Amino acid sequence: MQLARFLNKLFKKDGFILIDGNLKKYIIGQPKNKTPIIIKLLDKKLHYKLLFHPDLYFGEAYCDEKIIIENGSLIDFLD
Repeated sequence: MQLARFLNKLFKKDGFILIDGNLKKYIIGQPKNKTPIIIKLLDKKLHYKLLFHPDLYFGEAYCDEKIIIENGSLIDFLD
């Protein structure tokens, strides 16, 4: 998945687990916690939307509950 490859280039110090709309797991970066943050994308259309316009679609998808954050909160993820 192109989004996972792109995110792996961005996250170097810490990381999280990404579960895409096809329920496939990707380890992004190098998660340091024993229970890393898990981001679940519930809509397959988000794969490309987040790749090209993350500033627009991340917040929209989070409010529409198409993105679920586990083992943490939105603030933990943004930190």
